[in-house]
Amino acid sequence: MSGSDVKVAAALRSGDPLVVIEAPAGCGKTHQAAEYCRDVATQIGNRRLLVLTHTHAARSEIASRTVSQAGRVEIRTIHSFITEVASGYHLALQLPADVAEWARSNPNGFDEVAKRTRRLLEQAPNIARALALRYAVIVCDEHQDTSGDQNAVIFCLHAQGAVLRIFGDPMQVIFGEGPDKSDAQIQKIVDRWLKVKGQGRSEELDHPHRWNKGSPALGAWILKARASLANGTPVDLPAPLPKGLTVLFAENTAKLPLKMLKMTLADRAPVAKRMAGVGGCLVLGVGKQTVRNISGFLGHQHPIWEGHTRDALEELVRALKAAEAAPDKVAAAFLVFVYATTKGFTASSHGHAFAKEIAEGCSKNRKGKPLEVQKLAKLICFQPDHRGVSACLQALKSLVQSGHAAVDGTKILFVREYHEAIRLGTNDDIDRGFLVLSQSRTHGSHRPPERCVSTVHKAKGLECKNVMVMLCDKTSFANTAYKRRLLYVALSRPIETLTLVLCRKQPTPLFTGLGSVSP
Repeated sequence: MSGSDVKVAAALRSGDPLVVIEAPAGCGKTHQAAEYCRDVATQIGNRRLLVLTHTHAARSEIASRTVSQAGRVEIRTIHSFITEVASGYHLALQLPADVAEWARSNPNGFDEVAKRTRRLLEQAPNIARALALRYAVIVCDEHQDTSGDQNAVIFCLHAQGAVLRIFGDPMQVIFGEGPDKSDAQIQKIVDRWLKVKGQGRSEELDHPHRWNKGSPALGAWILKARASLANGTPVDLPAPLPKGLTVLFAENTAKLPLKMLKMTLADRAPVAKRMAGVGGCLVLGVGKQTVRNISGFLGHQHPIWEGHTRDALEELVRALKAAEAAPDKVAAAFLVFVYATTKGFTASSHGHAFAKEIAEGCSKNRKGKPLEVQKLAKLICFQPDHRGVSACLQALKSLVQSGHAAVDGTKILFVREYHEAIRLGTNDDIDRGFLVLSQSRTHGSHRPPERCVSTVHKAKGLECKNVMVMLCDKTSFANTAYKRRLLYVALSRPIETLTLVLCRKQPTPLFTGLGSVSP
């Protein structure tokens, strides 16, 4: 164990009511948290230890490491915990009995539940006291992603006697609160983290355990990169590069670079070689459209990693409930979902014709491609609900799989999300169907395939043997507080090798060195 490991282990097991651990990626945070949970769970009598995570992947990881104390350690996402508390007092909070369904069905619903729950616990401390009596110790994972209201809920329990152990990293703030990713908003979140640190004993992990066996030089460089990005200075690419780090240069030669990725053969060859290497490769891009572009560049041979959340599916459920069985609105919801999860099925190629069929009640005689579009539209026209949409998605999938000329060039990109939308129709009640899907996903696998493409956001919390980040240009990684953190999250995902694909014409300002970055 390193010196910081010893200090952190001692702090966690101290009598301090609040201990805050700043934990850079790969420095043993999960190990320390799990070890502490196993030790403390045997010392709290009939009370429980509560672990609050922000992702289901983290929940699964900690659960696998604390299985010996499963009866004493309760592991929840913070959303589910706060939702359960709210469910017990839903009348006082002016919420329906099924708070979780209400939160899923309303934009920012979970944020609103957290706000009302915070107000309840602040105004009725006896409720917080009852929760603190149940949970003697609360371990908070990735606390930098906690909203102001979520943080306040946790500290309401702490004020009533619950011992807190908090882990987080201000350099991994990439979600923010709401759509605002401005420097001011990021700083607000960082300031809240610093305030939390100032309220109790604070220690920091600093040994890059993730890279001990395979690439210690890479691990040391990633920690230095983190320090540079935290200070607002560019990351040095030294010559020679540390073992495990490769830098390639490439340019997007597509006429519409925001919608497509193309490269010259000279640029493409080394990128393809790294992707096909032994041990697989996780390719990271910034934003959904970039990931779609990378997938197309790789010939759609590698799946897109979809993580746990299904944004397009959640929006589909909301839109279908709001449509209230109106065929035109149900059709519009169907089209938005298909545009989001496939390629080749666009408004101009199919969507406008589909909407026209719905408007005309599928009443005209059609031949060829228009006939196939009409067949799809009939499924919704005659059953304008989630079951009709499910049938329509299944029919479209069959056309794609058979290579039918009517859908030539169409491909399903987000396979899991698309299939879950089909499965939604197996339940007569849309809310019940979505709940079953969500629960199934929660208890399923959260590891990406050996070779796949992902957004940096979806990859947060993952670690993979080999990682490639592309394209590192000034659009993807500008010199802002948010983009510096986004870059750090990307850099810290690999275990053995990291490949950076840099642009010559529009380079990111976040790197320096290696011949002034340009070859």
